[in-house]
Amino acid sequence: MNVQTALELNPLQVAGGSSSLVARLVSDVLCPPVVATLSILVVAAHVATATAWESAILFLALVVIVPTLYLLWLLHRGEVTDFHLRVREQRIKPMILVVTMTIGGWILLLVRQAPAMLVGVTTVGLAISILLFLITLRWKISGHTTAISGFVVLCLCLAGTSVAPLALSVPVVAWARVRLRCHTLAQTIVGAVLGLAVSFAFSVFH
Repeated sequence: MNVQTALELNPLQVAGGSSSLVARLVSDVLCPPVVATLSILVVAAHVATATAWESAILFLALVVIVPTLYLLWLLHRGEVTDFHLRVREQRIKPMILVVTMTIGGWILLLVRQAPAMLVGVTTVGLAISILLFLITLRWKISGHTTAISGFVVLCLCLAGTSVAPLALSVPVVAWARVRLRCHTLAQTIVGAVLGLAVSFAFSVFH
């Protein structure tokens, strides 16, 4: 392993200091699976019906739990270097599974006649998953900032400007990803724009 490879695989050794520990915590707590789970649960709580909760749990089982277990299996086998998939090429197989499971979960919600709001947020998630996958075939952008920016739009749509301070989480997450040298600033910005654009477009035209 040469020096450059070592630096790429050990961002904390590069960054060092307490700020890198904070960045690691932000990256772990606000990672895409967690943010996706929060998004679905927020909508289920907003709708507040038994059907919404049941549909949300089924969707999360397919779209979050199954891919997460698969990623942990890849980590165990040594096929990926870290949970957040710093290496672009290592993202392809997990993302194929995410897209597949999201399509399956979305169809399941339609069949179950889940609440329209829940179907709507999963439609946004499906669109973002497909676009992220297509972009990742050629370039690595930040799924962290994509997820958190979409979550902010969702909360603004549901609760209005009272939750506007949540928007600060977007630059915080972007800082964390750049601080850990997992992404460039451009990659975090493009990720955030993708999440904002898809979520906002759906909220306007739905």
